[in-house]
Amino acid sequence: MADTPLDPQQAALFREVDDDLRHEQLNRLWKAYGPTVVAAAVALVLAVAGWQGWIAWQTSSRVKEATAFEAALSQGVDTNHEATAQALRDFASGASKGNRDLAVMKAAALLAQAGKVTEATALWKELRDTSNADPIFRDLARLLIVQHGLDQPGADLSALDAELAPLLGPSTRFRYLAGELRGLIALQQNRRDDAVTLFTDLAADRSTPYGIRARLREVLMSLGATVPDAP
Repeated sequence: MADTPLDPQQAALFREVDDDLRHEQLNRLWKAYGPTVVAAAVALVLAVAGWQGWIAWQTSSRVKEATAFEAALSQGVDTNHEATAQALRDFASGASKGNRDLAVMKAAALLAQAGKVTEATALWKELRDTSNADPIFRDLARLLIVQHGLDQPGADLSALDAELAPLLGPSTRFRYLAGELRGLIALQQNRRDDAVTLFTDLAADRSTPYGIRARLREVLMSLGATVPDAP
């Protein structure tokens, strides 16, 4: 049996009842969930505002830190390396990671220039052992420990050789410099043949930077060893 069509008045009444029911349902939903929705919206706005504030603070903080770094560098840099190194160390104690590493590296370099190799080495070791320092700075610190250690009377050559071990892998960034230093250690240990082998391998390797290859060819000539053909 076919449905009897509603007359216009009945249709209007049903629409009104339906609208009332929908309105009542929305009211119930709002009472139940409205406060949570508002709280979430407020939290979102505050989070965005907080993030923007954090970005602004970070920018301001970096400007202040850069200014402090420059001030530390300017303290007697041309006349008193030790004073500048101390200023940089003081700055590093409260600086962000990147600026901290730079400040420690610069302070150590100034101490080395002032003849304070022991103090400089202590800073390089501190940087080497800082777990969240940039790996490049940690590796550079190892190289500098060895480079300056070789010039010190009574140096522990075995310890210096061990310092280079993490840098000698086939994919490490400073493997060529580390290999060259290892050859110099071998020479100081009177292991000439080992040194010649190390230098020859590096000089014959096409991937070795040109400057290192050229330098090692001269070293091999001075040792009276066979110099490999230029790759």
